[in-house]
Amino acid sequence: MAKYWLSIVLGLIGAILSYLYMCATPAPTVAVAVPPPLAKPTQAVAVRVPAQITAAFDGQRVLLAGTVGDESTRKRIVDAANARYGAINVTDSLLIDSRVNEGNPWLTTDAALSIVQIQGLKAGKVSFDGETLRLTGEIATLTEKALADDAVRKVLANGGVVDNQLTVAIAKVQERSVREFLDGKVVEFGVGSAKLTPKGKEILDGVAKLLGEGSTSATSVEVGGHTDNVGSSADNLKLSAARALASKTYLSTRGVAAERMSAKGYGDANPMADNATLAGKSRNRRIEFRIAEGK
Repeated sequence: MAKYWLSIVLGLIGAILSYLYMCATPAPTVAVAVPPPLAKPTQAVAVRVPAQITAAFDGQRVLLAGTVGDESTRKRIVDAANARYGAINVTDSLLIDSRVNEGNPWLTTDAALSIVQIQGLKAGKVSFDGETLRLTGEIATLTEKALADDAVRKVLANGGVVDNQLTVAIAKVQERSVREFLDGKVVEFGVGSAKLTPKGKEILDGVAKLLGEGSTSATSVEVGGHTDNVGSSADNLKLSAARALASKTYLSTRGVAAERMSAKGYGDANPMADNATLAGKSRNRRIEFRIAEGK
């Protein structure tokens, strides 16, 4: 009997020890693969291309350059430039990129078209970068500068900035206008005298109109007399001075203020053509006008 109970006790002890051993031993771990988090979808970002439109003037010709959004815009700008300056005087270097319109939703063909509609711009540049319309160069009068400013501000009423850097250079504009008017013309006098002929007076009438444009007190005018090399230099100097004074006096009767003008004779010292030919002598017998900003 004792052996029986001893075997039962030993069995219970073995069972308890096995249970305790199992509790003390950690269970084997199993690696579980965890998928990485899903990446958020990326949203495509439209590449914006700024408008770059420039119209450069040299007094007669215009160069169009830059980028516009579509063919219709390019065509309208070029057609307007051709109509105003003549197709032979227009160089079209405009490029087309549809992204211009995406990046500048307020840019319209009218805004672009305004570049070739500025009045009074004698030489300079009008440029547009999608935000700012910039005016640079020379314009004849303060009034025309203000009109140019008003014109572009109306076009850009819904957005954009106007940067008006135009300078009023009346003297330079007047001198260029007079020089162009006198090209191929001669202010005529009687032979060996300072008396203007009817033809000479007619030409000075045209000069007077040009000198009277803008503010009459804004410029000063030197009336210069020149001769060919026939006769002595001393006599030519006197004759050229007398002709310059006669021209100044006549201009004062046509509305050009006398206090704006001075007269000077140069004689045969500054020929503009070869005195060895009759044509050259004719060109050297002339009246020239040097115009400066008013004092």
